[in-house]
Amino acid sequence: MRSLHSVLLLLTTVTPFLACTYKAEPVDGKQACAVGPQVCPDGYVCSVGFCYHSGVQPGGSEGGSRGGLPVTGGAVSFGGGGGMGGTRIVGTGGIGTKPGTGGASFPSSSPRLDGGLGGSSGGAVGKADAGGGTSNTATFQHGAAVGPISGYGWIAMAPLDFVTDPTCGPSGAPITATAPCMSVINWNAPNALCVTGYIPALPVAPTPDDFASNWGIEIGVNAGVVPGVPIGKSYSTLAAFVSGVPTSTFRLGVHRAGDPSTVIYCFNYVTSWAAVALTQFNTACWDNSGTYFTAADAANIDLLNVQVLSASTAITLTNMCLNSITFGD
Repeated sequence: MRSLHSVLLLLTTVTPFLACTYKAEPVDGKQACAVGPQVCPDGYVCSVGFCYHSGVQPGGSEGGSRGGLPVTGGAVSFGGGGGMGGTRIVGTGGIGTKPGTGGASFPSSSPRLDGGLGGSSGGAVGKADAGGGTSNTATFQHGAAVGPISGYGWIAMAPLDFVTDPTCGPSGAPITATAPCMSVINWNAPNALCVTGYIPALPVAPTPDDFASNWGIEIGVNAGVVPGVPIGKSYSTLAAFVSGVPTSTFRLGVHRAGDPSTVIYCFNYVTSWAAVALTQFNTACWDNSGTYFTAADAANIDLLNVQVLSASTAITLTNMCLNSITFGD
């Protein structure tokens, strides 16, 4: 498993590429590039090995869904389910008809113990409009969000947790903590981010090492097509419409643009459609002993996730789908 030092070294190496831009306007699909930190001109993305204008799919279709447009990611850390924090390298977006963003998991260099097995977070919880279709509701088209956010979906998990669906790339390779998907994620639905997998039970008296290796499974999405770009509008509540198994007692998490990757705001034990006040999100949501999110922070959200926490009993995820995310004014 990579150390945090190696992750930081990777980010240091990537940063110069991201900072280097140049002006040119090659014909779509004519300039070769590499998936990852690429050398496409401003306003272009690297897809299927060639540069395309943002909003243009390989094959020339303009607008519509953002299928086929890969996006180079950065790193962000979410607290583990009942255990350690971990860093996700948000990888490359989709290629072809099923875009998605990879997610890799690494343990924190200064692990923290999340109280995932007991208690629940207090705070204001309401009921989101289940109908969807409002300007404040983000839905999904082929792995990309459509609405108030427009980023790509991704998954992440701890080393002992695994998923059988989705898979990665044309070969359908398994996605694991040590083998994240750095190309296309093969989502099984065109309008949702769905996961089937398994989280083993924690020991009766779990140690920090137990939490580090088994904190659960996450479904996440970037706020913008370019990772790290914030949502840009202040909302007051957040709700996730989740179907399949399970649809309750999961954790909602958000990251604030500009914060260190280890600073995450979360809310524990949420049920599908339940609208949670963003000011009730806390950097230590297992006991609310950390820092609370503020109303002024809302416009700076750059990443969101739904996490199924590890527990004292094993958990099977059966086509658990993130169907939409609703932001309340």
